[in-house]
Amino acid sequence: MSAAKADRSELARRGEEYYDRVLAGKLEPKHVGRFVAIEVESGDYALGDTQLEALDRAHAKHPDRVFYLMRVGYTAAAGIGARPRRRPSRSRGAASLPTPPGTTPSASSPPAKESAMGRTYADVEVENYNDIVRREESGNGRQRVRRLKVRALIDTGSALLCLHRDAIAKLGLIRTHTAKVRTGAGETERGIYAVARINVLGRWCSAEVMEIPDSLPPLLGYILLEALDLVIQPKTHKVVPNPESGGKWVLDLL
Repeated sequence: MSAAKADRSELARRGEEYYDRVLAGKLEPKHVGRFVAIEVESGDYALGDTQLEALDRAHAKHPDRVFYLMRVGYTAAAGIGARPRRRPSRSRGAASLPTPPGTTPSASSPPAKESAMGRTYADVEVENYNDIVRREESGNGRQRVRRLKVRALIDTGSALLCLHRDAIAKLGLIRTHTAKVRTGAGETERGIYAVARINVLGRWCSAEVMEIPDSLPPLLGYILLEALDLVIQPKTHKVVPNPESGGKWVLDLL
């Protein structure tokens, strides 16, 4: 094992131990589903609705530290993180995080035929995140959570999860703003909706949703796969857990 991997393993061990011993009783069940970034030396922690929000808040307290990141009430969503030092390149799409009004995410326009060589699709379950929060706050496990399943094309040019208008309406997502979008046909404007929880192979993350025309298939930006620690298997064109993470869900923001 390399020194870097050994350090990561020790940090993960200490973070898990501190969460189980100290934080679980404080954060559950009120904050179930949110993310917590733990600074294991001091025991300080920060909560956020997304991975980056938790890390940004933790980084504000400890700018030069690395944090153990996990999802409250879950055992899968855990990893080692530091605040990102640079944004993803345009060739890989914009981050799967809230898109401020006035920004210009990209969205490619591939044909919808699944049989084309080199294309990868994934089964995606999408839920209304606000419905989940209301259910947790009410303590009523039977409260309705609006959800649907789509088969989405993995698209390196997509900035966000992109769905058709009827799918967004079924989910009950709220339109927050309109963003300028670069497409193969030039710039246009599309609606941005908040906020969805996205499930691929049993792994979750929260993200905004962009509206796309019915002529395009649903699109899943590649950066969302990175948040879920999933990769594309080149030979089979299937989405699988990242083999470098040893079957665990590891978020790497170094």
